[in-house]
Amino acid sequence: MSRRILLGLLAVLLLIQVFRPAKNSRPGPQPHNVTALYPAPAGVQAVLERACYDCHSNNTRYPWYTEVQPVAGWYGRQVTEGLEHGNFDEFRNLPPRRQIGFLERCIDQVTRREMPPSGYTALRREATLSVDEVQALAAWARDVQRQIRAAALPADSAGAAADRR
Repeated sequence: MSRRILLGLLAVLLLIQVFRPAKNSRPGPQPHNVTALYPAPAGVQAVLERACYDCHSNNTRYPWYTEVQPVAGWYGRQVTEGLEHGNFDEFRNLPPRRQIGFLERCIDQVTRREMPPSGYTALRREATLSVDEVQALAAWARDVQRQIRAAALPADSAGAAADRR
């Protein structure tokens, strides 16, 4: 009886290998990436690449274990969910207020240690952020927010003030 159960489980495991989620891979330059307009210091760029971009960019790195189901499905769902919350490679396509909001959520979640999530850092220890890395990332994001406000929002405010007259 136990042999049949083991063979059945093996058959199911082999069968699910056929079903794979689509991969998030668009290599090459990403002209709409936030750092294309707002360059990040080298340390912050390194943090973005190793701790953020797998789930929040157009080019996810897939380790070997994501080639095996059910891990591939789980990892694919994590990437899809991450992209729904924000994509650094599509940042410049967002209106200024949404850019500021995206960065505010990044600052909030990183400083509260909600990002990167513990399930991700359990598999990718290198994605764990030090206190200094969290502070540097938050400082850069706040600086980008200031630049966006200075460049885009005064025009919005002037237009709104003119409408009130």
